[in-house]
Amino acid sequence: MTRGAVVFAIGALDAFLHDLVLEIVPAFGPNSQDLTASMREIAKQDPSLALRVALKPDAARQEFQAALDEWLSARSFQGPEAVVRAASYVGVAWSWHELDESLGADTAAELAKFTGMRHDIIHRGRKPDVGRGRAEWCLNLVDAIAAALNGEAVKLYNA
Repeated sequence: MTRGAVVFAIGALDAFLHDLVLEIVPAFGPNSQDLTASMREIAKQDPSLALRVALKPDAARQEFQAALDEWLSARSFQGPEAVVRAASYVGVAWSWHELDESLGADTAAELAKFTGMRHDIIHRGRKPDVGRGRAEWCLNLVDAIAAALNGEAVKLYNA
């Protein structure tokens, strides 16, 4: 059960970040280097997207959102680097420092450990000893990361 909590929590963070990017990018088009590079990849993957968007002005956002969703579906938002990347996509200058201070831990390193643990459970069939306290810490960490990033996005976009 405790290993399942870790798997679920990391998967939930991945899904949350995916949805956050999918909600904010088509609506607000934040300017970031990571997002610009990603848009180039999307254009290469779906060369007719620009034409479809131009020909369907009433459905342009939906067309772009669908292409972005397809592109994102092949990517993971698991681990500390992925949190920073997702934050960049939505125009948030992410810093682990505030979260580190509020939780009293190296949150990026802790997330990396839990992400590695999830990977070992799912992809290698390993059975690490998690324990209730560690599982609860994972859930609290993921909740804090999601709440902090969502709070920053709300400040930016008043969403």
